[in-house]
Amino acid sequence: MSLNAQKTRGFSPNMLRRIKLRTRLFVTFLIISLVPVITIGIFSYHAYTQSMNEKVKQAALQSIELLNNNMSTQLGIYSDYIGSISVSDTVQNGVASVNNGHPLTSDIVNGIGEMIVTIPFQSTHLKNIRVVSNDRTVIYDLGYDDITPQRFNELLDNIEAASPQDSLQYIHTYRANDKIVIGRKIYDIHHISTPLGYIMLYIDESQLSRYIFTDVSFGEGSNFLLIDAAGNVVSSQNAELLGEDLADDPIFQQITALRQAGENNFLCELNGVDTLTIFKYNTTYNVYLAATIPQAYITNGTRTINMMLIALAAVLVVVSVFLTLLVYRSVMHPIDNMVAACNAKSDEEIGLKIND
Repeated sequence: MSLNAQKTRGFSPNMLRRIKLRTRLFVTFLIISLVPVITIGIFSYHAYTQSMNEKVKQAALQSIELLNNNMSTQLGIYSDYIGSISVSDTVQNGVASVNNGHPLTSDIVNGIGEMIVTIPFQSTHLKNIRVVSNDRTVIYDLGYDDITPQRFNELLDNIEAASPQDSLQYIHTYRANDKIVIGRKIYDIHHISTPLGYIMLYIDESQLSRYIFTDVSFGEGSNFLLIDAAGNVVSSQNAELLGEDLADDPIFQQITALRQAGENNFLCELNGVDTLTIFKYNTTYNVYLAATIPQAYITNGTRTINMMLIALAAVLVVVSVFLTLLVYRSVMHPIDNMVAACNAKSDEEIGLKIND
């Protein structure tokens, strides 16, 4: 056991001694010069990249927050307008009359129309107003564009489910127009638990999306979406996604799961591209404002600087190798002279003096 231990202890030095001294010196100098440079370079690369990526992510989160506030402010104007109409005596009495079995008369329709005109509201985005009774009879409608009866009933079902909050939904009309519908259930102002009907505002989607998402981009391939709680795309920078049902989409499912966990971003693969998805849940309208940002956009900010770091590291490596060779030669030259003197065989060579 003792002999084995001695052999083990003597293994490394013996192995090293089999390597030529000049090789050992060169490798040692090279390691001493290169390891610090490479280590510092790798550490700086990862630290800087992580820092920059985190800052870009935080900027994107702040943008989502600002867009959500902007959207709430804009939609709040329409919600206030709905409130003014729904609590007016004209609408309350007209809807109650139809609910009580009285026929819908021109006086009711004209009265609601005149009342709406008197409420100050200027918006080129507002395209239609509908007032509907409990039995889903349309009491008032501007009437120049419409949707299928099935889609109309789906809107009312969703308004019913969202009550007492306002509902935000997407429709594609007969005239191939994309619109957002803000809907609210109307209640009797004297008996707030008694429902009277529904009111819906049709808003031009393209105008509203440009107002909310204007001049906001996180590079080519990025997108902003407004998705309702059921997974339907209400608005999007990419018009091809309007009305899409994302309920079974893994990304939307992850959004809803992370919202429950209190998180607001995650990495995923979208159309074969690594993508950062950031979202904000709007409690007022029960919708998600989401942004999909290609990971390449985040890393682009560090790519140029990283290339500069790599170039600098390469220069330092070349300088280190040059200095290593210089020091190596300054050490090995006198050693070679001494070895040559020790290997002298003739009297003339033995008498020769060396200066090292």
